[in-house]
Amino acid sequence: MTTPVYTSVPEHVRANLRFMLPRVKDRKLKGMICPAGGFTETLLGEDLFGAVEIVGLLDNDPSKHETMVSGIPVRAISSIETDRPDFIIVASMSYSREILAQLAPFSRRHRIRLLDICRGEAPTSFTYLNTTLAPIPDEVLLNARKYFPRLVSGRKRVVLYATDSLALNLSMRGMLVDLQIVGLIDGDHQYAGGECQGLRIISRDQAKNINADTIVMIDPLRRSESVKNVCAIATSQGLEIIDLCEGMTIDKARSQFADAIGGKILSDQMNNRSSSKVEIRVPNGGLCDSLCAISAAREFARRNPNHEVRFQQYPEILEAYGDGLVMPGRGGYVIPDQAGHFISDRWSSTAGNYQGCYYLGLGMNFDMLPHPELPHASPIEGLLPRSYIVLQTGVEATAPNPSIGLIEAIVRNAPYRVLCIGDGKKGRAINGVDYFSPASVLEMLTLIENAAAVLTSRAGISHVAAAYCVPSVIWTPGDAYDWHLNYSDWNHRRICLGDEGSMLQFEKSIEMLVNARQLPIASQNWLPGNAGMMPPLQSTGAFPVR
Repeated sequence: MTTPVYTSVPEHVRANLRFMLPRVKDRKLKGMICPAGGFTETLLGEDLFGAVEIVGLLDNDPSKHETMVSGIPVRAISSIETDRPDFIIVASMSYSREILAQLAPFSRRHRIRLLDICRGEAPTSFTYLNTTLAPIPDEVLLNARKYFPRLVSGRKRVVLYATDSLALNLSMRGMLVDLQIVGLIDGDHQYAGGECQGLRIISRDQAKNINADTIVMIDPLRRSESVKNVCAIATSQGLEIIDLCEGMTIDKARSQFADAIGGKILSDQMNNRSSSKVEIRVPNGGLCDSLCAISAAREFARRNPNHEVRFQQYPEILEAYGDGLVMPGRGGYVIPDQAGHFISDRWSSTAGNYQGCYYLGLGMNFDMLPHPELPHASPIEGLLPRSYIVLQTGVEATAPNPSIGLIEAIVRNAPYRVLCIGDGKKGRAINGVDYFSPASVLEMLTLIENAAAVLTSRAGISHVAAAYCVPSVIWTPGDAYDWHLNYSDWNHRRICLGDEGSMLQFEKSIEMLVNARQLPIASQNWLPGNAGMMPPLQSTGAFPVR
């Protein structure tokens, strides 16, 4: 058994457990914990879950599946589909937002409550980064000085309609202390009934009966949606509306955020060191995240030519660029790319897309949304460029994925040979495809770069396709994270599998992409709309590429 990494449990985690667990205990609910790591083992070892019934642990690592930790079985996250808990406790100090993003589709489909016990004042949390390093947008400060004195002198009862990061920023800086705040409306129903920095969290439904005079809106990104919701609440209650983000733009907010992070994390500290070497690290070592981190590191090297930039992972990719802009290896002043703080902050991230998260994580602003920047290589021997379609069948985090029947129907009518990444020995075997197991990461990148089109879920391969501008059809869960794929000048179609007529959408999308590239359609079996009766859509397992 692995020795626990944590020797003590932070006090804010203990406080969250004291607040959250009595509710599930009193209702006699059954729960699971994710992930099955050293921190979870420490929590179990201290018996901090008390009499709450924990029936299993969840983890992405296949080597842990079917093992036991503190007498509790470890299962794959996909097992939730057949063995559904009432709640899942997220117990990770570093990756809670990434885990919550992966569990969110299961939570929505099966109404599973997610309890993030590490939410709070952890040094790696987005809240800490935002409140400690980033300034409050100038327009928000201006509006606060304009409206708050009147609310205070009039003793107005205030309810906040806010994204948590900006509202917490204001709260922890003491800017809300003089207001008589009766609650914070959170669009995420799972947090309703809780408390955040002394603010009572309520749902939109609960807000219809709240005793307040004024509703203060603090939502910089979803203003049109927020205005609609706020107006409905205000009209029913006769409340005054104040928009604290009035006059604010995303570009200004992002620029201030990037300048603050770049100035305080990077420039100030690096200028105090005699060494010009820096090493950029990415906390999540997955392929997609590493590729985006490498791309950001290259841009960082361009903007800081007096520093030698290094990156520890994937040396073969770094060498494939052939320009020495980022060197493989370790050593120098370590800069952790804090992209995770922006990737999963779905309601208040100014990053624009997945690659933008990594730019902001290194304190770099941008005028146009960035793409991943990947190296080029010669086509794979025996594979004529633009003569095949690459298929990746999906990953758990983007469930639901297409059923086998739907994929096989698409393959039968495909205008080109379909190469499925994998070996066909695990996951889901697909009839009619040719399986291709890349010998290296570089070979996989080359395979995608020279494809006629790519069919995949919203996973790592979709970002690679965007980097090479390969026409793509992406199936998504239709949640609040589709903005990760907002890359400009990339011809692609997104299909939500829950929509009616998914099969027809796939066929028409592939045909449009191929025609847009002015390529001949090789198969005479391509008959859009002539798909016949397809099996019902279902959630299945997938090849873990991300």
